[in-house]
Amino acid sequence: MKKPPIPTHDLSDLHGLGIKIERIAHMNQYDPAAVHRHVYFEIFLFKEGGGKHLIDFEVFNIEDYSLHFVTPGQVHQVDRSPFSSGYVLLFSEEFYYTNRENRDFLFNLPYFYLHNGSPKMAVTPAEFQKCEELAQAMLKEYSGRSRQKQKTLQSYLNIFLYHCQDLFYQFKRADADAGLAATLSLFQQFKLLVEKKYKDTKNVSEYAALLLTNPRTINEVCKKHGDCNALRFIHNRVVLEAKRLLVHSSLSINEIAFELGFKNSSQFSNFFKHHTGFFPSWFKQNL
Repeated sequence: MKKPPIPTHDLSDLHGLGIKIERIAHMNQYDPAAVHRHVYFEIFLFKEGGGKHLIDFEVFNIEDYSLHFVTPGQVHQVDRSPFSSGYVLLFSEEFYYTNRENRDFLFNLPYFYLHNGSPKMAVTPAEFQKCEELAQAMLKEYSGRSRQKQKTLQSYLNIFLYHCQDLFYQFKRADADAGLAATLSLFQQFKLLVEKKYKDTKNVSEYAALLLTNPRTINEVCKKHGDCNALRFIHNRVVLEAKRLLVHSSLSINEIAFELGFKNSSQFSNFFKHHTGFFPSWFKQNL
């Protein structure tokens, strides 16, 4: 069986629990891992910073009192200082959604699945303290032997995610307009659909039909909430995955073209050149 083109980490060592939390040990020597991706969510809580964090071709400084969010599928690498400290929280989608009806909650959080903005959040020491208290409570429960461990950890995790959401929007304008809220909901549905189908279809009309609306409406909500039209939004997602595979995998350009739903490598190369200014072969060799 062929190995995945990019090393992919899962939570198979957690005996089915689906969540893990541990301290980022102060003063421990840290061996930077190779670039990799996860099938789970990961949140770093850096109380003391130092070093760099690469997430999908963007480098973020690891600063004191900062939170870093990594979404399943993103390619990242943490090269932190041995003096950094804090916590790292990992959890699977299945763990969070057990006994929950809303299956899109995680996708709609502003700090996961970002198509614009930053997966890093700097907070004040007081704001970080509340995050740390929740992390400590989760660590205590995770290390204990309670029969209700899973349910308790799910409750703590839910509170933590909502708290992070409040922090994210703290300095942003509150949208009280109901019409704007409705368009945001449609945009979130479109994002979710693109995430599932961008390899299979790149046609705005097909997405609009699946969402029981029309291409014009999809374009309007994309421009309002995604800063681009719907076609560019779809293409941006394809380009991101193409970059990941070109740089971090051993797949040939022909194989990448097939993986991303193109008819042949020529079609893929022209598409990539149009959106990035570079041919895939140049990008793969030089980046």
